[in-house]
Amino acid sequence: MKTYHPKSLALALLSALLLITCGEGGIFCSDDTDLIERVRRYRELLSDVDEILPLAVPSYPIRHAWHLFVVSLDTERAGIDRDTFMAELKKRNIGTGIHFKAVHTQKYYREKLRLLEGALPATEWNLKRICSLPLFPNMALENVDSVVATIKGVLA
Repeated sequence: MKTYHPKSLALALLSALLLITCGEGGIFCSDDTDLIERVRRYRELLSDVDEILPLAVPSYPIRHAWHLFVVSLDTERAGIDRDTFMAELKKRNIGTGIHFKAVHTQKYYREKLRLLEGALPATEWNLKRICSLPLFPNMALENVDSVVATIKGVLA
């Protein structure tokens, strides 16, 4: 098991839920090359799972933070919705998360902007399909293998 050294990580959260709002986002810096290996493994193993679409890596030159591994579930191909998918993974001890919620669906903005459901259909469509898979500093590559095998089992 890899020992996690906090000095190799810096994180700043930006959120509509904090006292000073500025939309959603975050800043993550790390010199953890193992993190990149876990992301590569996820992308490789999920490449043959038609129901799961990892978020695209931009074609322009960047250095992605990979603080989360967000995927989109093709609910039509999967035959289940995102919440059911997440619940099935949870039953099998795989935690997932919803880290990105549309700002207009949060209480403050719903009340102030008075946007009704359906006001931003493309945003809401994506919101119903994305979730984050486990990705953390001392996660072993074998854990990535296990998560993907479990995903394949849920979608079989």
